[in-house]
Amino acid sequence: MTSVLANYHHKMENLAVRYRFNCNEMKMFGIPAEYDTAGQIRVLLTIDKNDGNPLAFERPYVTDMNNTELLFTSKGKYYALYDLPNGMNNIRVVSVTPGLVCSLRVFFASPNTMLLSHTNNPKMDIGFPVVYKYIPQLATGLPVGFSNFSYVEIRCFDSRTGFPLSVSTRGNRREGDSTYSYEFDNLSDCTPGPFIQQVEVYYESGVATRVLPGYCALSGPLIASRSQAVATKYGVADVGSQCAQMNFNAITDPRQHEFRQIVFAVENSAAMANAAFNLAQTIEGIIAQMNNGKPERQYSLILFDDKDIRFVSSTYDAALFTNQFTNAMLEVVYNNRTILTSRSLDVVAKVPEISIVSPTILYLFTSSPSSLSTGAVTPLTRNLQVNVFTLRNGSNVLVNDDLTYHQRSSGGRNLPVTSNGLLSLENLLSSSLYENSVVLDNVAQNCSAFVRFKFNVEDVATAFVVNVVGLGVETTYMVWSFDPNGKPINVTDYMTYVDKNTVTFSINPKEFAYWRNPWLLSVKTTSGACFVQIRVVSPITVIPGFIADAADDFPEDSPFSNRGSEHRAYAVFHVPSMSYAVNQLGVKSANVSEPWLDSDALRTYAVGPRDNISCSYQYISLNFVMPSSTLVRMEVSGSTSSTNPDAVFQRTFYFENLYAYASVCNHGSLDENGECVCSNGYTGQFCDQPLCQNGGTNSLSVCVCTTGFYGSLCESQIPWYSSSSSPKTETTTVAHHSTTSGGAAAVLYYAPILAFVLLY
Repeated sequence: MTSVLANYHHKMENLAVRYRFNCNEMKMFGIPAEYDTAGQIRVLLTIDKNDGNPLAFERPYVTDMNNTELLFTSKGKYYALYDLPNGMNNIRVVSVTPGLVCSLRVFFASPNTMLLSHTNNPKMDIGFPVVYKYIPQLATGLPVGFSNFSYVEIRCFDSRTGFPLSVSTRGNRREGDSTYSYEFDNLSDCTPGPFIQQVEVYYESGVATRVLPGYCALSGPLIASRSQAVATKYGVADVGSQCAQMNFNAITDPRQHEFRQIVFAVENSAAMANAAFNLAQTIEGIIAQMNNGKPERQYSLILFDDKDIRFVSSTYDAALFTNQFTNAMLEVVYNNRTILTSRSLDVVAKVPEISIVSPTILYLFTSSPSSLSTGAVTPLTRNLQVNVFTLRNGSNVLVNDDLTYHQRSSGGRNLPVTSNGLLSLENLLSSSLYENSVVLDNVAQNCSAFVRFKFNVEDVATAFVVNVVGLGVETTYMVWSFDPNGKPINVTDYMTYVDKNTVTFSINPKEFAYWRNPWLLSVKTTSGACFVQIRVVSPITVIPGFIADAADDFPEDSPFSNRGSEHRAYAVFHVPSMSYAVNQLGVKSANVSEPWLDSDALRTYAVGPRDNISCSYQYISLNFVMPSSTLVRMEVSGSTSSTNPDAVFQRTFYFENLYAYASVCNHGSLDENGECVCSNGYTGQFCDQPLCQNGGTNSLSVCVCTTGFYGSLCESQIPWYSSSSSPKTETTTVAHHSTTSGGAAAVLYYAPILAFVLLY
């Protein structure tokens, strides 16, 4: 832990900040005198580009209290960086253009910092990066680099106005073995949204100040708001409407980032012997390329057959994982047991149990059909992507339909592979960690003559990756690509993976002139169907969801209308910036047995903006009738620029749309829309996540109670228990991200069943 925390030395530390304020209203901004630095303090003023500011304006500037502009070291249209004169404790912002939205940051370089986290369990060492409203919590902290100080206090402030949100709370040294050695009790309930946490480290002759980002999130909407009926079910979308409560968790949705946990699952059978040998030969190169510049990734390995599922490894240590993977593959190589089916479906269902960081990507290698799953019927978490590699030399490329169901709904790949083809997987797997969206996922039933596929790639994308599967597509002249100007592209120059009946190539669209027309792909097979999937590496991550109430900002990850008497819903979308607009969606039932029908005759609906001040999901569709199939296809299109309608993007999603079954709402009931209305003490899409009380913690949807309490929610106290008679226990370190003044934090994770060490 000490070596990890050393990474935080000499970072830029905030002394004072203010975010998204009216530039005309900052008449005086106080800067605390800093005990801890003799270096240069700097001031960064930025004009927030995405807050409705006019395109033409005079740049605001920072002055002393006599309206003399400070000496700047760098400036541009949207920013200015200044050196703060020694001893100056008050500045102001001057803006000639009215109504501009600005942010201000005062910072300096320091080897000393403060790490903070929040938890509702006093026995937890390192807690959550955010505070949750309505749940009594405390903060734990670790001063890094500070020494010989008297005490430390924290206080919360509004990040826009600077008004205090709480009184100062003094930290107490914690007992027992803990990494975060200070505890801050009796914190005030937070106001949803961002805030700032001011840390003051008191010395005899001065105070060192650090300002950390804070975030107050809702664990879910109020029950009353979730059970409201839709007032107008058949009208247009409530474009511009406000949300009853803002879903702040959407802003930090992990699906907006590259994959951080990589899970390999390999079938342990005689048929996989050669494949396992080749995987063992290539795993070192695969992990090295995945881990290049990203040492915080978590790697996991599962072996499975027709009877057992075994978790072999989970570690952030790339060298250790490579060694454990190689040894496990030797076990498969010498396995002479033949199996007819495997528990691959159960593997997919169990992967979330070992997910430590999100999002998670699964690479499943199998040679046999899937047996029926023994698990509960629930949709996969959208934080998991399933990629299926089926060992196969025959002609039938439609394999493992049950796994295809999960692969499609999670946005993964389904590729037939040969044992020799596994030797060249390195580039394909490492690239997949960054391919955060599916542009096109189409199938043509007969590709014996060339079939054309059109698609749009946004101007901000850095790469798009094309997977083509079909008989003979790996041979010359079977796959052609054309840029938007109709110019042919030699795809062999861009190949990243070639195997029997499958090819993958990657193109950087920025190498080509700006386009107005779609790209074109032309595919031919020796006979039968062809499967085309196009993925993209792009800053545009569209996060979809479904609601029954247009004012709801807490959507379900998958459709719910099959479970209710009303079969209507709204689709809502979160995008990382209001510069990107979603304007249309198409919806249709899907079928893994006849996928060539999925893209025909989609019903399209308009999509418009919501109030982005109160809604994290900024776009909402018309209210529409959801298809009744158990797999639904949805295509989304939009633009990347409000001033250029030709700069377009498109996305393709598949969703599981389950029917009602006995345990669909574990601790609640279905309403007429098919949504679960949870009873008190539970939350989540299926009311399966307990809100643990009295310091209990949620582990795999089960409350682990502190000493002296019991019950499904830890709501009951043992009558004879008193804290004075309880045995002293050591602090348990539990995994989460922790709030820091810069960068990611280092944390440990000990689950009740599995123990992992995570560098993140």
